[in-house]
Amino acid sequence: MNETDRAIKELDRAATSLKDVQTLVKPTLVLRLTTLSAEITAAEMDERKGDAFSAAPFETIKTDLDHLIAVVRLSQT
Repeated sequence: MNETDRAIKELDRAATSLKDVQTLVKPTLVLRLTTLSAEITAAEMDERKGDAFSAAPFETIKTDLDHLIAVVRLSQT
């Protein structure tokens, strides 16, 4: 599997996870969830178009996902 295919697969997985959790998050987190979904969609479109690969969007998405996961976990306790 090449880097583009792997990136698209990971982005699809992240997008699916965000859709699954959308009904579980508090209303105050919906905007963050929506923003993160838009970041994932934009990065996936760039990958599909074959734009120059840059790790920066993926690192931003990863950081945003990690932060959102931590916030959701804390709100569940």
